[in-house]
Amino acid sequence: RLSNLFISVQVSPYLLTPSPSCGSRLVLYDPSHCLADKNWGGYQFHLNPLPPFNLTVVYKGKSLGPGTQMPAKDVHSIHVPSMDTQWSSLVSTYKSMNHHSPDMLFVNPFVGNCQIVDRLLDTGSVKPKIVYLPINPLVPPPSEVAPDFFDWWDRHNEVLLAQIMEGVSASADSPAGMPISTSIWLAQCSLAAGNKRMRGHGYRLVHVEHTYAVFLWKPLFLKLFGSVLAEQGQDADLEPLHTAWLRGWQCSPHSRYLFDLEVLAGGA
Repeated sequence: RLSNLFISVQVSPYLLTPSPSCGSRLVLYDPSHCLADKNWGGYQFHLNPLPPFNLTVVYKGKSLGPGTQMPAKDVHSIHVPSMDTQWSSLVSTYKSMNHHSPDMLFVNPFVGNCQIVDRLLDTGSVKPKIVYLPINPLVPPPSEVAPDFFDWWDRHNEVLLAQIMEGVSASADSPAGMPISTSIWLAQCSLAAGNKRMRGHGYRLVHVEHTYAVFLWKPLFLKLFGSVLAEQGQDADLEPLHTAWLRGWQCSPHSRYLFDLEVLAGGA
């Protein structure tokens, strides 16, 4: 049963131009904005990846009836000394929500990788039905790569600041480095590493959407696809992981152009 509620863990809007909305693409992509436009309720966790590492929680209530629109309100804000403390504050706020089965959890690549999703789901108190996990699509299964996001960000946060102030050049050899909108995907876990962690939390892969892997909570997964998996068994996947990667990234005509990943970072 749908709860008509979403959770979006996203980068602070003031760092994004233009502001994300339904239909935004590339690094501005976030399906929760389309759900909000349809009067779904939800929590938006705004994380600033630069000092002072503030965390703001914005809540939008569900519509009370046809023609009504509930305003979004800041319900919590805190400034912390580090990204690690920011993640801990996020986890504490996340597990204290009184909505235990939201329909969707979306994570923006600028706020973390499979490590942050691991910490959120490890609380066990909130089980989203669908999880959008950012991945590094350049690493095909079965290779498991899980970068330390804190270490990666320590080495690249000045690049983001420089590109905000000086502009972005689509060149890996520019003084500020390759565009942060390209390199951020190198900080993400590979599909195999993300899938392993998500299975550990009771989720199954549905499909790959270029730089995102989409997972479904296992009880709902079995209810929808149980007949398809009847011969393979309940612990099977819909298709081999490598096939899902081929279908969702390698064989897609769009992957050649997304973020210039294959051009600028293919050999990284």
